[in-house]
Amino acid sequence: RTMEGSRAVRLLIHMGGGLYKMRKVIFAVEAATSANATFAFALLVSVLAVDGTTLTRRALHWVEGRFVMPRTLRGGKRFHARRASNGSNGSRSSSSGSGRGKQQQQQQHNN
Repeated sequence: RTMEGSRAVRLLIHMGGGLYKMRKVIFAVEAATSANATFAFALLVSVLAVDGTTLTRRALHWVEGRFVMPRTLRGGKRFHARRASNGSNGSRSSSSGSGRGKQQQQQQHNN
């Protein structure tokens, strides 16, 4: 058996993680106490100290999914519709980033 699959190693790792989180909570509560804050504020600071990164990431994903992505999709459709015509003869050209769109426009202009 390897050490990765060992229950003893997993127990030590989880105990270390738990002690680290407890240390963060104690620090947050002491900081809130020294600021003469309420219990609710101390609880909020403790939760943010322990799980703040995960909560922030989830909140950011929720905001992006709720507010940013629908606007991007709507804006993207309008942007593609404007970009599709080259303005001179109403024909459509595609730009793939490799320069083919410009080459097609130049060939159409030369014809």
